[in-house]
Amino acid sequence: MKGDPRYAPVKDGKLYCSPACGNGCTYAAYLKANDAAAKLCKRLGPKWKPRVWENLGWYHEAVLGDYVMHVHRIISGAYMAQLRQTKFCATAKTPRAAIRKALDLAQSAVDDLLHDIAEAQP
Repeated sequence: MKGDPRYAPVKDGKLYCSPACGNGCTYAAYLKANDAAAKLCKRLGPKWKPRVWENLGWYHEAVLGDYVMHVHRIISGAYMAQLRQTKFCATAKTPRAAIRKALDLAQSAVDDLLHDIAEAQP
């Protein structure tokens, strides 16, 4: 949908919302999401990049690599870290703790797979 004008936000006074959204998203919320994304990236390190998007409001996350991992704050105030949009998704009170938990889930799956492969050997 990239390039489709229905999904491009339009600034109109205090509003900054795409026609397809129609939620009345504000420019202030957009700026706040950009600021929060920058702060999260600074907290995580120089290789993390901010991403801000609109979906009935403005949201943000920190992305490592080509969506190798992304981290964002959820409604409860905890952070969610997700590896390549897989089941290796975990939440915690801090972004680094969420990343550690997601990596632990991935490592556990790798360990299980290696065990299963070893047992399947003749």
